[in-house]
Amino acid sequence: ATARGIPLWLTEGFADYVALSDSDLPLSVTAAQVIAQVRRDGLPDDLPADGDFEARTTDLGAAYEAAWLVCRVLAEHGDLAGMVDLQDRIADGVALGEALRVTHGLSTKELVGLWRTELQQLAE
Repeated sequence: ATARGIPLWLTEGFADYVALSDSDLPLSVTAAQVIAQVRRDGLPDDLPADGDFEARTTDLGAAYEAAWLVCRVLAEHGDLAGMVDLQDRIADGVALGEALRVTHGLSTKELVGLWRTELQQLAE
């Protein structure tokens, strides 16, 4: 996916979103590692970077949970088809910000803000 220009947070977060969509587990369980990371280090400034998903990363689980939560935010502003469309547009060379506006009516800054709000609420 990254060879096609799709950021790992989107491909991995989307996969986890689909996998966990029918889960009855509370967010305190499914997002426990990223919640602990936010409590320890504060809110992230930006979406997870591709390097956050490297196997040697100490907070690998938190990176996957963070990516999943970004996709939960996207789902609140669209649907599964919109997330697929977002990935397709990026793979076709459309910049993330432009693709987000078309598929979800959000700027990258707005997405980051909504996601940070979600993380803050979970960490309280």
